[in-house]
Amino acid sequence: MFLYIDGVHVPKKGQRTMKFPNVEERLKKLVQKGLSIKACVRCASARGYVEGEVRETDTFPTTQYIEGASITEIYAFPSWIKESDKVISLGG
Repeated sequence: MFLYIDGVHVPKKGQRTMKFPNVEERLKKLVQKGLSIKACVRCASARGYVEGEVRETDTFPTTQYIEGASITEIYAFPSWIKESDKVISLGG
């Protein structure tokens, strides 16, 4: 799952929902089943999720996301699509 723009809020830890389903808990279950969650670094950075210095890997540090979610650059996006069994695009 690749998250872009405000979608980068979805894997945030500590969600306290009142009248909506708890997305955090649902994502944790999907991660346990093998879902990989990646968030756009520019979008996540603009919203305060990138913390500290950038690592020499393709991921960026954050303590605000659930386990199994990472912040990364979009440059590998074409290869993720190629490696995927299915591609579903949601948006407006």
